[in-house]
Amino acid sequence: MVVILDVHPMSDGCIAPMSFRLTPEEAFDFDIKDEGRRDFWKNVAKDILTGEIKIRPQRTIERFDEGYLYPCSIANQHVFITSDYKMQGCVRASYRKYDLKKGNFDEGWNYLQKEFVDKKASLNYKCHSCDNIRFCEHCVANFKLAYDDEEKVDPFFCRVAELRRKFVDDEMKRMLLDETPR
Repeated sequence: MVVILDVHPMSDGCIAPMSFRLTPEEAFDFDIKDEGRRDFWKNVAKDILTGEIKIRPQRTIERFDEGYLYPCSIANQHVFITSDYKMQGCVRASYRKYDLKKGNFDEGWNYLQKEFVDKKASLNYKCHSCDNIRFCEHCVANFKLAYDDEEKVDPFFCRVAELRRKFVDDEMKRMLLDETPR
């Protein structure tokens, strides 16, 4: 079972559901009280210590270093097609669609590549320089829906990421102390 702790805006941009969100502290508290989620973050700590993964995910580093806005697989590995034949980069990205009734899949694919995969961020996009990105569930599509601005970072994600990062850092320190000869 996967539990998503964030409540997103509706596809039409209505932010009313976001009023039901947990606070970042409550969301993090759930992370460490739920055995599966706590174990996940402990494994992240172990994997960082062993070099299995980096603090910043490789694909994210590459995408951000090249100035791209979307670090995810939006319109890259998959697309979403609505019941009215609109092709979207993902289920959340309802703000940019290609009408398949007016063209073909390849044209839609190329449109979505331009709109999402190839889209560059401004130089001051906060997420590009964030060291907590591995611990964050940020979503550019949700920023656009909630704030009508793809680069307006939701502070909810930043705070949860800070708390997760601290937990992982503390876990790594504990692991290192457990390995220190006494």
